[in-house]
Amino acid sequence: MNCNKCGSEIQGETKFCTICGNPIDNNPIQKKPKKRGCLIALLIFLGIVAVLITCVAIFLPGFFRPKDLGIKTSKEAYESALVKLNYEKDDAPTSGTADDFTYIYGDLKEVDTTLNSEELTSFFNYNRPKYYALKDVQIRINPDNTMEFSGAIDTEYFLSNVLGGEYSVEDIEKNFPLIKAIPGSVNVYAQISGEIVDNKSADFAFSNIEVMGVGLPSDIYETENAKDEIKSLIDGFLESTTEKTGGTYESIKIEDGELNINANLPSMLKREANE
Repeated sequence: MNCNKCGSEIQGETKFCTICGNPIDNNPIQKKPKKRGCLIALLIFLGIVAVLITCVAIFLPGFFRPKDLGIKTSKEAYESALVKLNYEKDDAPTSGTADDFTYIYGDLKEVDTTLNSEELTSFFNYNRPKYYALKDVQIRINPDNTMEFSGAIDTEYFLSNVLGGEYSVEDIEKNFPLIKAIPGSVNVYAQISGEIVDNKSADFAFSNIEVMGVGLPSDIYETENAKDEIKSLIDGFLESTTEKTGGTYESIKIEDGELNINANLPSMLKREANE
């Protein structure tokens, strides 16, 4: 032991330093090392969370965002779709809800045209209001005459229109607490085949459906019951669209990597704010 004042070596258990006379404490209090257990535990926990998030992002990418089909949105493709459809649209509202506006449609015009994947994707993404139920849409038309759809659907819209209003957000949160992690939308992917003839769906079938990146068992949507429900859903949508816009669809089908459209559609859309 050394004197803590002059540094001289202290022999035995003397109470004073023989060199400088400084008092010597023969029973010094040993400093306890700082506890690092809590910090280490926190770092381990954060590491586990990071690993879990990484695994989900790798194996279930559709949980965080809609599935990427590699189809881009562009103003050029959007404008090309409008020209082909002989359709004019005003600038989309930047606030409010659909109930805040009156939709005014132009006279019907005969349309006989084709749209490719980029034009379809851009038409559904570009110049859309914030209250629009679909976000981040991608549509890919495949050589085997199937169509793939990926996008985020507003949760309330999904429950009331896709699930027919049988469940509320409160019901889902009560039975499936994980739904709270979904920020108001449901990421959906589907691969579809079929066509529309005289405002009715024909031979529609799904070969793959994913919700939040999780694939649904095929026996859920390949039963006759499920096919009837899907047909009813599509036909109901076509009927409501016809009532709203006045348009009619003679034939919509996939051929040669494009969507063929033969229909009578409105020539323009204008939205006026309600007072």
